[in-house]
Amino acid sequence: MGSMITRTLFHAAPLLIGFFLLSGLVARAFGGIQTPSPALTGFTTDCEQQISPCWYGIIPGITAIQDARKILETLGYHRELAGTELSDRLMPYRSLENVPGCADVYFGYQVIGVKTIILWCMEITIGELMTVLGQPEGRVDYGPLGEDWIYGNLTIRLKPGWWRVPNAAVDHMRLVLDDEGYTRRAKPWHGFLPQWRYCQLEPDYEGCAE
Repeated sequence: MGSMITRTLFHAAPLLIGFFLLSGLVARAFGGIQTPSPALTGFTTDCEQQISPCWYGIIPGITAIQDARKILETLGYHRELAGTELSDRLMPYRSLENVPGCADVYFGYQVIGVKTIILWCMEITIGELMTVLGQPEGRVDYGPLGEDWIYGNLTIRLKPGWWRVPNAAVDHMRLVLDDEGYTRRAKPWHGFLPQWRYCQLEPDYEGCAE
């Protein structure tokens, strides 16, 4: 019985792999025919010729806190003071008109200016994302929280099971100064693959131990 199941899976594997590769193409094609999401506008506006991750001219490790504040307020964001303290090293900004609607700016006492920017409160699909940013460099497993796609110092959080849905939604995006904390467990991306197939290529991937 076991050998029969094994043979069935062996013969079905190429079809399944083909399906998921096709799903990846569908995701990119679907993103390509849509109007670019305004959530991605900030990665190109005032960020021309910037190697580091940049959002509306704000660059972790380079942009001063006061300059980041001016940029966000000019864009129409307002600072949400409730529930935050200076010791949190966080400036949360919100907007009902902009996409994303939430921009959390973190800073550190030993870091010049902005340290991390977390963007959320938005609707953007992986197809739209790949149309603008291309293929990620790697992926990182976060168990029940989902997985990250890695674009250098820009990380994209996807919810669990994202590979089952060609038009899966992005949960949030992070621009970070120190990417080691996010990428030290990363493995090469290898394309639009489900985790079981990815584990065949990268058996040391953290999510494969589950």
